[in-house]
Amino acid sequence: MLKSATGDSAEFVTTGISFLNCKVDGQDRYLLEIAEGIPIGQALRQASYILYAAQLTHADLNNNHDHGPNAYWALHFQMESVRALLESVIQSVKD
Repeated sequence: MLKSATGDSAEFVTTGISFLNCKVDGQDRYLLEIAEGIPIGQALRQASYILYAAQLTHADLNNNHDHGPNAYWALHFQMESVRALLESVIQSVKD
């Protein structure tokens, strides 16, 4: 827990962030969302797990040349998920 400017204990939680956009009828829409209210410690722990999975995916892409485009999509998805988690944590701490 961190102390706020008034000296009270405050636990920071995530803010809601949508990510992985797509076009629907010419408008930007989002497929996924980081939920609001997740303690940032848990959000950062999940980001760490996803980054580790991304590292393993990247190593597999480098070592195994018999992969298709889905492997690159998996890596992209992992990195977008981490970016959204970190952005949510940063916004919650800034506000």
